[in-house]
Amino acid sequence: VFIANGTWVAGLAGKTSKTLESYQFKIVGTGNAVERNYERSVIYDLSAGQKNDSLLALKKLTGATQAFNSPSWLEPYKEGDNKSDFLLILGTSANKE
Repeated sequence: VFIANGTWVAGLAGKTSKTLESYQFKIVGTGNAVERNYERSVIYDLSAGQKNDSLLALKKLTGATQAFNSPSWLEPYKEGDNKSDFLLILGTSANKE
């Protein structure tokens, strides 16, 4: 999982990564999303449906909804150093949990 902070709340991605690691998720990286105005958390399934159990667990743990579009800016998360099965973009709703 790569976790991107889509809010202006400092440290939210790091805090979330520790929580998810306690549930045995491997966090490949954290950072800030390009846009920081997300209200709700969103998950992009970059595994193309290969890890459905993990996707369901992530949705349950984070309250995130799944995005089904595939914008071009997702490409760096599909290969290279940031390659991951899931991209989780945190919204302000994540700060309330």
